[in-house]
Amino acid sequence: MTRHSYSLDAFRVLAIFGVFFCHLNFYNGGLEEGLTLLDSVLANIGGLAAHFFIVLSAFLAAYFYDRGMSKGYWSYVKKRMRRLLPVNIVTLPFYVVITTYVGFYALSFGKTIVDVLLSALLLQELLKFSAQLFNTPAWTISTLFILYLITPALMWLIRKLKNPWVLVALVVVLTWSDVEYREWLTAVKPDNWWLNYASPVNRILSFVLGLALGHAARVIVCPQQLRRYTTYIELAVFGIFFYGCTMIQKDYAVCHYVITYSTPLIIALCFMEGGVITRLISACGISKASPYVYAFYMCHFFFILLAYAVCNQMLGIWGHLTLAQGYAMAVATFLVACGASVLLHHFVEKRF
Repeated sequence: MTRHSYSLDAFRVLAIFGVFFCHLNFYNGGLEEGLTLLDSVLANIGGLAAHFFIVLSAFLAAYFYDRGMSKGYWSYVKKRMRRLLPVNIVTLPFYVVITTYVGFYALSFGKTIVDVLLSALLLQELLKFSAQLFNTPAWTISTLFILYLITPALMWLIRKLKNPWVLVALVVVLTWSDVEYREWLTAVKPDNWWLNYASPVNRILSFVLGLALGHAARVIVCPQQLRRYTTYIELAVFGIFFYGCTMIQKDYAVCHYVITYSTPLIIALCFMEGGVITRLISACGISKASPYVYAFYMCHFFFILLAYAVCNQMLGIWGHLTLAQGYAMAVATFLVACGASVLLHHFVEKRF
């Protein structure tokens, strides 16, 4: 990628906000049964957005792999640590305090020093499913961080594939496996609805899919004849993608199939940025928020708490929260969200 892909940055921002709105609905529904802030569309789209984000992150890791590994494995690992750990470490004490003293229905685990250390190093997913460990959304970043650590081994296998058709077949097989495994989990454990997007196996499949796609972007050259029809291809692919989004309420299985299969195509088209749609996405300005999305993701649980605090004090919806707890949540939200964003962007991201 000789130039920056602003359309990929824009989709990264949209994916993070998709997860945020899903979490807002989920936590709200857990606090007050039958009371939701968003409808089922936003409630269910988080898993699809998380899948998109994992595939995109792996795609970029694979495409820039040579540059990332130019100084060796430990340099690669330290670079990832500098990107992911500072904001997590800065925000963790706030979550520990909330868990210990304020209490929250979804924060029932994580009582030991070992839990704190594992959470600080984003290694909690090595030992157990940690969606209820301090900062609940951090489990996805933990899984992603662990997969980054084994990326060299995965890339060693994927880079042995030089034939473009073999790479295309691998992307298709991985996409099919991801979808089928999700559907199988849903059928086997229908009560554990989160498994159809939160399973570590699905995270691994999505990540390897992104790595294969990123390597394919370096190996496969798009024929010049095909580039003439990029806009029409974009219209077709984006049309299929948004059709899948509209099916989320009517038939989630169809929605899941359509969006999962179209995700690699969306990423490839955004990578090329050769058509009207991706150029418009690139020019829309959403990508300007990209440097801050990781900090926002790690802090967005505070935004959720702020929403509860406001609702509790102004609307009287959640009477079990005291006035002091409401103000504490609001202050923590503002300080941590602003501080973490500044720390990440100005003292970490700009160094790379």
